[in-house]
Amino acid sequence: MKKSLILLITCIMAVSMTGCGGDSSSSKAENETSALTSTEAVSQNLADTPLDILNTVWDSYGDDEKFPAAGGDFSESNNNMDGPGVYGIEDAEGIESLFGLPAASVGKLESAASLMHMMNANTFTCGAFRLKEGEDALLAASEIKDTLMVRDWLCGFPDKLIIFTGGNDAVVCFGNAEITDTFKAKFTAAFPDAEIAFEENLIV
Repeated sequence: MKKSLILLITCIMAVSMTGCGGDSSSSKAENETSALTSTEAVSQNLADTPLDILNTVWDSYGDDEKFPAAGGDFSESNNNMDGPGVYGIEDAEGIESLFGLPAASVGKLESAASLMHMMNANTFTCGAFRLKEGEDALLAASEIKDTLMVRDWLCGFPDKLIIFTGGNDAVVCFGNAEITDTFKAKFTAAFPDAEIAFEENLIV
């Protein structure tokens, strides 16, 4: 009787310990799943470089949808007369003047690219910016919006401003409403995980 009681208690303890072990395993698995989900939830950069972002969008246009476009800055190595190009980040004043990112914030950038309508920058201008690790793309987008919303426009008035963000990337475009809306449709199709940080009418 005594041996049977000891055996019963031992079995109960073994089952109890197995149960606890199972709970621990389950809890560990849940934590790992939670950590994975949390990691996956962190936004990734939209593409390898800002130029890749703009090329991906531009390449999705049909021949009948494209407009006369140029990209890059005025250097021989970056200037592209047939689509997007790399825009050097050394000229902080030039970046503020063209895209609206304050000169004081240009130091936050790692790289940039541009796409513009060849006839008039206010017809369509787009800048793609990769911010350095640890910088806030949404804050940069907000700074761009604040600059452009109060700008005194010359040589025509753009209708609309749209700024996208994703990971360390911020992409701003402004200009004719039809052209910016087409760019928005192409951009969101190419990068469905991107956020539209701001979409504003510049003509009230």
